[in-house]
This record gives sequence, structure tokens and C-alpha cells, in this order.
Amino acid sequence: MFEREIINMKPISVAEHSAHRATEEAIRIWALGSAEYPITGGSLIQHYSEVAVVDSVTEFATNGRRALEAYKLKENIYLNQTRWNWKPTQGHDKVSVLREALDRIIHAQHLEVGFEKSAVKASCMGGDGIVIPYVLARTDRKALSYIDLFAMGHAWLFQVLPGINSQKNGSICTATA
Repeated sequence: MFEREIINMKPISVAEHSAHRATEEAIRIWALGSAEYPITGGSLIQHYSEVAVVDSVTEFATNGRRALEAYKLKENIYLNQTRWNWKPTQGHDKVSVLREALDRIIHAQHLEVGFEKSAVKASCMGGDGIVIPYVLARTDRKALSYIDLFAMGHAWLFQVLPGINSQKNGSICTATA
């Protein structure tokens, strides 16, 4: 829960709540999409990481879309900041706009967490690591496509959130040291 909510105990709007929740999930997505996971002996970690990604992206998509609409942020927010150097390998498109990514996740009939071999050779995994750079989503109207996890978190935190904060005079989701 955010410090402002705890200390002030004042009610917040649905839009503010959605912005808070989307921000919390954007940070989780950032972390989950930045971590390296073990291949050898890592099935339990992989399983719970996969569950956490699905939970976080669905929660992020629902609240993020609600906040985008409530704060009337209509411009295209591009997913152009990646954590891992990866390219689609199965011939599917890569979603490049945040709103489209949120819509695909919200309406997904198929949502799959993508694990890829880590290119980091000097890690604690000793070259035996995997990362979660994306989810694959398919809807009843849109083909299976890649959605970059880190790029979604980054787009929210560094493009959307400043726009919301400027409308609310910096009162939404600000960190205190």
C-alpha cells in the first residue's frame, strides 16, 4: 500500500487506485522481466515465476488500461526500451504500443510466458540461466504476438506515470526517500 494512503487515510478515486495498482505491477513486471532464473534444478522457481508473471501482467493490463482512459492519455506510448537483446523466433509480430499490449492481455484467449536462454555468461548461473523477456498473447481477433515485459514496465514508469502525475500535480505514485 502506498504511504500516502496509509498516513492520510483519505479516500482515493478509482482512477487513482488503478494508477497505483498499475504502478505496483509495472515494478513487479520490471523485476520479473529483469531477473535470470536457473535452468538446472530450477523447475520450482520457473513455475512460480511463470505464475507471478501471469498474475502481474493481467493485473497491470486491467488497471493500466483503466488509468489510461481515466486520465485521457490517448497518445501512443511505444514499447521501445528492452532489458534483454531478443528477437521474435517463431515468426509472430512484436507489439510496439502499450495500449495494444494492454488490450491483447485483457482480451487474451491464450497467454504464454516466454523463457529464453540468457546471453549473460558472467552471471551466477554460469551460463545456465534463462530469462523471461516476453509473454505471447492471442485474442479472438488478434494473432499470437510477443509483448516485451520490461518494455511495458518501463513505458508505464517513465512515460505514462509522469503524464498522470502532471495532471495530479505530482500526487500519484511518487516515491519518498
